[in-house]
Amino acid sequence: MNALALVIGNSNYTLEKHKLPNAAKDAIDVSKKLTDLGFTVDRHIDCTGQDFEKAVQLFSAKLKNFAVGLFYFAGHGLQVKGQNYLTAINTRFEDELSAQYSSYNLAMILDYMDRSKSSENSINIVVLDACRDNPWNIAVRSLNQQGLAPVFAPKGTIIAYSTSPGQTAKDGIEGTNSVYAEAFLNHIDDTDIPIEEFFKRVRTSVYDMTDGKQTSWEHTSLIGNFNFNGKDLNHSVNLPYSHYGIADKYFVSNGNDLQEIILQMRIYNWDSQNSALRKFKNLSDIGNKNTSDLFLMGRNILQAAHGGEWSAMKFMANPSYWLPSMATDDENHVLNGILFEMYFNNQGRFRQTNFKNNFLDEIYLLEDDIEYASAFNMIGQHLKPFKNYIFYKPGSPTVPIEIKFENYEYLTFQKKLVTRLRLASVKHQGFELLDKVRMNEDLEFNFDKVSFTDLKKMLSKLLMVPLKKLRFSTDRHPVDNEPIVIPYKIALIS
Repeated sequence: MNALALVIGNSNYTLEKHKLPNAAKDAIDVSKKLTDLGFTVDRHIDCTGQDFEKAVQLFSAKLKNFAVGLFYFAGHGLQVKGQNYLTAINTRFEDELSAQYSSYNLAMILDYMDRSKSSENSINIVVLDACRDNPWNIAVRSLNQQGLAPVFAPKGTIIAYSTSPGQTAKDGIEGTNSVYAEAFLNHIDDTDIPIEEFFKRVRTSVYDMTDGKQTSWEHTSLIGNFNFNGKDLNHSVNLPYSHYGIADKYFVSNGNDLQEIILQMRIYNWDSQNSALRKFKNLSDIGNKNTSDLFLMGRNILQAAHGGEWSAMKFMANPSYWLPSMATDDENHVLNGILFEMYFNNQGRFRQTNFKNNFLDEIYLLEDDIEYASAFNMIGQHLKPFKNYIFYKPGSPTVPIEIKFENYEYLTFQKKLVTRLRLASVKHQGFELLDKVRMNEDLEFNFDKVSFTDLKKMLSKLLMVPLKKLRFSTDRHPVDNEPIVIPYKIALIS
């Protein structure tokens, strides 16, 4: 089953008194969680009216191909004459008419989602954390006091409000989540519970956290069953492989020779994996094997190599030597599996973090070889929805990175004062990538020293960008044998 979400978080409203501290953070955190659970997510932060319109129309067009649709909005909501409006950052609050015509009508979103229903799309979810109690007071006082009006959900739809109709909701302390978003995120990992029970748990938490001052509310006309954290959602339903190939957590061997080899690979014992890989290389009829099995074998080869098994590491160190003999019908399903395993986990969901990156450069050396163009086109297309999480996908231009160093003094064990260069900043297009808070904890006792060449290789893996596709600029030019001080574990902002 596949699911599409549109998540909008508006914090940076035009006037200071309308700004919301946490709406953007709520949208980002909800997006990450939905992605982790198997949703394909379109995320937009601080939408103008035009941005809002484009995002909703694109969402509607895509939704026809998905079984589940979800719309989540964090920001200011208005009620005008019984109609609900979701505000853009440039909504005009001077008077009721201005606010109405510079905001987005919730009824249009519901209509778009309802019209997108097809044999594929059967469940729609609308979540509105939009009645927030603005500490600076919106200029149109009556709009702020009314909150949102109740709306009846079209068939197959559930609408969830952060508070009861006509009331306002708490935004939370700056830098945290709203009360509602915190409860939403806290319970969404609960396994195998119906969506109605999920929202009941959210409501209980919201009520308790606000001492009964805020009660979330839902209206539903759902027909089918759905739970957020089940085993059915993955990002990969359009790939030509079986469910056990995509969500290999659920693989069970049927007893054929290749599936028994795969089962042996999955024991995660180096001797067992070495034996299994040797059997695989000796198979004489690769061209006649099930494509899903070949795909899964590719995944397990990378898994074994990433875990340190010697023969799999040898395979991945020089994949162009082995892969040509594994092609079938002008498609290399083994390479497809290797590429998929780099970015997607054992439930067929995009990893977001902890990518399988140990052989990133070796794999991407194949990118410009026409023999493997189909495989890299496949993974490139599959990575498109995750542009918020990756810097590079096949065919992308080079990625510019700016590195800054600073002088750092420390005492050696021999009590000698030494001055070295220390990594101070890693930026991409002006945005800091280093999580300095985590990096600086206990830096006096937990640091490493590496060469500049090794630092660049390390950043290549952390950023999931092949070294050949990175362009480094730096304020210093350390010689390669000059030790550079880095935290023992470099942390990137997630």
